Amino acid sequence: MRSRIVAVLILCAVFVGMSGCARTPAELEKMSIGITDRPFAALVVIAEQQGFFAEHGVAVEIRRYPLGPPAIKDMLDGRLDVAMSADFGYANTSFASKDFRVVCGIAHDVDHQIATRAESGISAPTDLAGKRVGLPAGAAQFSFMLSRLLEESDVPSASVTVVELGSGELAQSLMDGQVDAIMTWRPIATADRALLEGRVDLMPMTGVGDTWSLLALRPETISGRATAVKGLLSALTDAQRWAEVNPEKAVKLARASFKQADAYPEGWPAAALYVDLSQTCVVRLEEEAKWIATTTGRTPLAAMRDLVETAPLAGVGPDLVTVPDR
Repeated sequence: MRSRIVAVLILCAVFVGMSGCARTPAELEKMSIGITDRPFAALVVIAEQQGFFAEHGVAVEIRRYPLGPPAIKDMLDGRLDVAMSADFGYANTSFASKDFRVVCGIAHDVDHQIATRAESGISAPTDLAGKRVGLPAGAAQFSFMLSRLLEESDVPSASVTVVELGSGELAQSLMDGQVDAIMTWRPIATADRALLEGRVDLMPMTGVGDTWSLLALRPETISGRATAVKGLLSALTDAQRWAEVNPEKAVKLARASFKQADAYPEGWPAAALYVDLSQTCVVRLEEEAKWIATTTGRTPLAAMRDLVETAPLAGVGPDLVTVPDR
């Protein structure tokens, strides 16, 4: 009889404990996050749909943006708590503001390539000397990547003629012979697949063609809402683990949630989605800021390393951060 009473008491304690941990929507701390309408933001959508944000005490309002810079602006202006953008967006923002801190990456993209006509004889970056290379107009990030590729290949930048084209003109200009090569990215290449397939060679831009999708907040948000920030980042790490265990479901969710998801191969996004803050990414941010300063004559308001905050993600998992202490 006594053992039964003890068992009942234990069950009651467990039930009360579980009930105490459950939070009503009114008890969740509200946060807004602006994401680009691309599958690199899949972890945010997974965390929302799988209930991970709520489990960690936050109610997240997701706002979609066509590109990262508008989300950064809304974050800086106080209309948004968290902004998502590619690394170059933050490097460029450092010339206009120092009131943000990059806290983590949520995706890593390695899909930038150089496309050439199969008969062009261009098989290596060194072959680009004396050639015309088409880049998307107004996309400074592509110009930075090309400069890095040429620099690492000991090709003088002055020996390459850059031709800026609309994204819809790149493939046709290559096939018409207006340019000798184009820099492309998977969604562009996929849109022009019928024109390019079997007629071009693709040269990977290993290392120099990498981009990171990063989250940033204002310093006062990090310091004043530390619990909510930790909950947000914890939920994203849960989403990453879910995607790793359920890659097919993650791909299906991404394809249903984002316009450009069909531009990625089967098996994506699980392999490209992970929460971290790496030294490699920080070095890239510093290189981008230096390139912008050199090409524009502008001066950043702060060094990029000073605009990276490691503590929030380290509080979730120290192994997620590989950036040395300052």
